[in-house]
Amino acid sequence: MKRESLVIGINRYPTLMETPSDRPPHLKAAATDAEAIAKILENYGNFHVQRLPA
Repeated sequence: MKRESLVIGINRYPTLMETPSDRPPHLKAAATDAEAIAKILENYGNFHVQRLPA
């Protein structure tokens, strides 16, 4: 029986700014890291993985 997992990887946070004139502090590797975790869960943990964003 497979277990369920939800993996979320978001690089962009357009509303997270310290001041209105700042550029959004986008992340560099969150989505890539989330995909790596999802693959490990599928391959070695017997998980059915749902990815967000899909």
